[in-house]
Amino acid sequence: MNRFVQPIEAVPSARIGVHKPELIMPNLDAAAAERHRDAAKWAIIDYLTRMGADATLAMRMFEVRHESMEFIRERDFALWRLATSFSRPLWP
Repeated sequence: MNRFVQPIEAVPSARIGVHKPELIMPNLDAAAAERHRDAAKWAIIDYLTRMGADATLAMRMFEVRHESMEFIRERDFALWRLATSFSRPLWP
């Protein structure tokens, strides 16, 4: 699957960021809530790898606090296989 992304200089305001999802589970004890978060993490990793992306993206996402945002650097698009090209393809 080809995934094109324009260089950041082309559209500086169009950035993609990651952060840990805030999973609110008021009726679960701490151990059950942690199991739920772990299951969510593995579901996200499974989805991303099925789409061809590197699981490192999901791991990084769960390292960034949910109150924060870490913007993906251009080189990470290639490293994490989010983009297959930084130039517009000649065909659709």
